[in-house]
Amino acid sequence: MTTARHDGHDGTVIGEDRDARAVLDDATTGRGALVVGPLGSGKTHLVRAVVALMRDAGLDPLVLRAAAPLASLPQGVLDDEGVARLDAASPAAPLVVVVDDAEDLDDTTVDRLVRGLARGSVHLVLAIAPRRDGEPAHAVAVRARLVDLWLAHRLVRHDLREPERADADALVDAFGGGHPLDRATRRILVARARGSRTVLRELVAEAVRRDRAGGDPLELPLDLVEVPGLRDALTVEAVTFGPAVREALVVLRHLPGLPYSEACLVLGAERVDGLVTRRLAMVDDGPRRGLYVRRLTALVVEQQLDDAAVEGVLAGVERYVLERATGPVSDVLASFVVARASVRSPDEGWNAAHPSTWARLVVGAARYANSTGRHERSLAWTTMPGVPAAAPEVLLERTVALLALREDARARAELERVEPERLGPTSLLRYVRCWTDLVRWVPPDARVEVPTFPEQVRGVARAELVLLRAERAALTLDWDRALIAARHALDGAAHPRTAVRAAALATFAAVVLGAHPEAERLARETRALLRDPVGGRTVGLDDELWALCTLAAAAALGGHRPDDLEDWVVACTLAAGVRGGPAEVGLVNVAWACLAFDRGDGAAVVEELAAAASRVPAGRAGVLRALLVCALGSSRAALGDDTGARRALATAPAEHRAFPLVDMAARVVEAWPAAHDATSVDLTPVRAAVAAAPRLERIVQRLTVTGGRVGIAPDADGGASVPGRVDAVLSDRELEVALLVGQGLTNREVADRLVLSVRTVESHVYHACRKLGIPSRRELARVVVTTGVGRRG
Repeated sequence: MTTARHDGHDGTVIGEDRDARAVLDDATTGRGALVVGPLGSGKTHLVRAVVALMRDAGLDPLVLRAAAPLASLPQGVLDDEGVARLDAASPAAPLVVVVDDAEDLDDTTVDRLVRGLARGSVHLVLAIAPRRDGEPAHAVAVRARLVDLWLAHRLVRHDLREPERADADALVDAFGGGHPLDRATRRILVARARGSRTVLRELVAEAVRRDRAGGDPLELPLDLVEVPGLRDALTVEAVTFGPAVREALVVLRHLPGLPYSEACLVLGAERVDGLVTRRLAMVDDGPRRGLYVRRLTALVVEQQLDDAAVEGVLAGVERYVLERATGPVSDVLASFVVARASVRSPDEGWNAAHPSTWARLVVGAARYANSTGRHERSLAWTTMPGVPAAAPEVLLERTVALLALREDARARAELERVEPERLGPTSLLRYVRCWTDLVRWVPPDARVEVPTFPEQVRGVARAELVLLRAERAALTLDWDRALIAARHALDGAAHPRTAVRAAALATFAAVVLGAHPEAERLARETRALLRDPVGGRTVGLDDELWALCTLAAAAALGGHRPDDLEDWVVACTLAAGVRGGPAEVGLVNVAWACLAFDRGDGAAVVEELAAAASRVPAGRAGVLRALLVCALGSSRAALGDDTGARRALATAPAEHRAFPLVDMAARVVEAWPAAHDATSVDLTPVRAAVAAAPRLERIVQRLTVTGGRVGIAPDADGGASVPGRVDAVLSDRELEVALLVGQGLTNREVADRLVLSVRTVESHVYHACRKLGIPSRRELARVVVTTGVGRRG
């Protein structure tokens, strides 16, 4: 890594194979230098460093950028002054010419430079990129001429490589002037720059400005006039696109996530593949294979077109959809059509003539808006004129939006009107999850009531409800019950998304209980469940991020870290930056915080958790949101920031504060100042505070401090019996009854054996099932057998 800094110049060169001094020496000793590197390898910044060194040495180089906007000038990239300087050059006083993007030079300029090099009147520094698919024939020819000069030993070649991960971090530090940015933001900025250091520099500057103003550093203004440097950097690239590419970028900017197959129908397969080849768009590897465009470039392209041209392109897509609306269209296209129709009068639109098809499009649009976090829009669309307000799909999407907006009373009223027997299979799962979301934050001592679900969804509903019990048990710090319920939800999950969440929560609960071997097994099972075994694609971004956060937290607390954990975090960061919104990026922040915790970097932990708390809405992520707030408060307290710790806990919504998990975090925050009074960290006050919380007597004794960070040590027996700790949940009589049930005895036989009435046995079975979070007597027998509780003692 080479870094050259010069006053008045941005000479940062990071991730290079050759330094600026070597390039300068080659350019001033009779031959020229040819700098070759792919997009993102730092050619432009290396050239700037070379120019800075030349000027420090008293040279006055002629600096050119062979960009297409300048190619229309009479003398190519040379203006009149440049032509005069080039013509006046002589071997006695050679002129140093530095050209970036030299493959875009016009033929006249190339001829002049080659003749000057042959006469010795010109010294050259030329920067070119390797050949790209689909580039103009002229660029191919110019590159061939420059390569011939290298083969003829007239130019010395310097090959550059793309920056490594550490180099990218160093670039962000250099461009940000040392301003701290969380890791998720850093990775996403590098990805958005698509390898261009010029774009990255402007992106980092804008991110720092927004962060200092108290906003999200990843949020960019829709009008790039506010950041002219970024606009100019993108314009240089965007102006080279042909009309077909421009139209495709405009369409995909308005249709993020459009399925690849449908994009090929709308835009043409060749055009779509061309965008992907040029890295202007990417295809998500999820189940839908959604297409995501490079949004910044697309925005600049749209600003270069007049309003009439943009409207013509978008109207063409709308006509395409409406002509085929009698058949299925994706939710993305439905959302696009409904959004355009919503700003027009109902009487002038296509919706009035086709009410049933219009209602189907609105449902798809509302579903898409809910899935992308735009719940106000979904709510507005489901109340539009012409939409059947009592249709079950409409009521369901309205309920999802109201739940996300924390209007629980209205959501329950809408959900009770839904007729589940009229819903399709996918909507039935959403129906079940609406009920579980509705009762998730009911106070822990309140009775949770849900309806009787239709037969076709009863298995899915049962697993979701058991998973809900596991989450509520975690919020009440009853980790034994949380583990048993999560494992049961995993065994009975009829949907892969339920299985993923259950396995992840079971992993975390096993770590808290000290069952590290069991936690490692469950972690492997979670990773396996995340991907379709046939196609290898992920179940979904939200569920993958949920599992990532949970497994990363378990790894940090339990001391077992998978070898590929950081690579997985990086991959999810890029996916969240392209496909997700602030909430998804916030979940990635949680994972980065766990990595920082694992290496003992308390300041980085607080930085990442603070970014996550600002991005993840209070109503999202269930138990993860509560854990996030508690972890942020505790981490700030551990660094001595008592005020910040109390402020963090105060952000917990009222419904979260009713649970013992948040109460325990408040106790820890109050206890940390006493722990810091000692020369080294003394956990005695923290242990005393945590021990006052219910059900934590066994756990608190295993709190450890290693390298200044808190962890949870395994049980002395390795935690082998923890997953079956049924005896820690049941009373002695309930356990006795459960053991006999596990041996296959009927209630009558159990009553005879224990000299009890059948009704008393039934009561014990009922209470045992309720405490363990399982639905039936048969499941009670299975839990007793599989956990091995009968073999203990």
